Order: sequence, then C-alpha cells, then structure tokens
Amino acid sequence: MQAILETVEGDACVIVDGDDTYYAEDVHALLAPVAEDRADLVVGDRLGQADSKALSDLHRFGNRVILAMINLVFRTTFRDVLSGYRVVNRNFIRTVPLITGGFETETELTLQALEKGMVIQEVPIRYRARPEGSHSKLSPFADGYRILITMAVLLRNHRPLYFFTLIALGLVTFDLVWAAAWAMGLLPYRAVVHAVVLAGAAAVAASLVLVGVVLNAVTAGFRELAALGRRPR
Repeated sequence: MQAILETVEGDACVIVDGDDTYYAEDVHALLAPVAEDRADLVVGDRLGQADSKALSDLHRFGNRVILAMINLVFRTTFRDVLSGYRVVNRNFIRTVPLITGGFETETELTLQALEKGMVIQEVPIRYRARPEGSHSKLSPFADGYRILITMAVLLRNHRPLYFFTLIALGLVTFDLVWAAAWAMGLLPYRAVVHAVVLAGAAAVAASLVLVGVVLNAVTAGFRELAALGRRPR
C-alpha cells in the first residue's frame, strides 16, 4: 500500500477493495469532504447499511469488538474502522507512512491519521454480499490477531505512556492476585520465593512506567517538531 500511495500525483486517492462488495456510485459521497477540504481521510461506514448477507455473524461480532477496543483505547467514536472504501487527500499521502500490508492496513490508515491530528470523517455507504461463487480470503481469527498486533504497535509508538502503563497495571494485578493466594495458603512456597516474585513484578512495573514517561516525552518532542515543520513559512 505504501508503494502505491507514493506513486499518486493527484489531489485525492480512492482506496477500495476489489471484491465487488462496494458500490462505485458511493465514491461521490466519499470524495466530497476531501474535495471541499473538510477532511484528510474519509471512511465509508458500511455497518449501518450493509445487506443482511454481506457480513456473517462472526464478522459482525469481530468488527464490533475491534471497533469497541479502538474507541476505548484511542478515545474515539468511530463507527467503522475496518471499511475497505476510503478516500485520502494529498496531505495524507505525503505525511502518513504505512507499516502494514494486509487486512490490518485499514486500521492503520485510520489510527495513523488520528495520531497525526488529521481530520477524519465517516460517510454512510452501502455494502453488499460478495458475488456468487467468490470466496473471501479473510480469516476472522488470523486477521483479527494481526489487527490487534497493529493496534499494539501503534499504541506503543504513538502513546507509549498509555501502552507501558497498561502492562504495568497487568503486573500489579498479578502481584495482588499472588499476594491474595499466598495469604489464603494456596501457594505453598517459602517466604523468600514470594518476596522475590512480588518485589520483582513490582520493580518491573515501576520500570515500565518510567520507560513510558521517557518515551512519551520523546514522542511529544517529535510531534512538536512535526507541527513546526507543517507551519507555512
């Protein structure tokens, strides 16, 4: 995808899955916000007008779960982050580097634009079932896993304090559970073992928060430099 975007010379680029599930006529609604300079990225929201047979129950469930996680972690209110029908403007093409190349690209397009402070707009579109005789190459579990990994990588790169604090909270939870189990006599180990485990987990948790603070400061510095670079001279 990155190689393709680098060849674009126009003011806008339409990105669409080639499985005949999207309506070509809807491109006008997607292009309008970019043409009118109201958005850097326009995403077609399929879920509100999808045909009953366009998405299986498993795909709908997976879409909702990933959507809920992204909205929770990144504090957004997106309606469809996995849509394969999008329009990006020239500013997006010039400034957003893509690191993925599979089904998770859709998620990265949205999150990269979000992290770079770009304007994202969702437009309702229609979505139909695949033509008879064709088969989807998507795997709900494998592709879902790759999307989650992409989310984690982007969260680590762009919001390191949040990312490392989440891991630290996991270790603190582990400490509390271990201590409770020890107090109830469920872990028949010597006291020194408990001390090493509890102190070790606490030390790692504190170190992770410190790493997050440092990386967050570095990331903020790079954002300020990028913002200065975008100012007109």
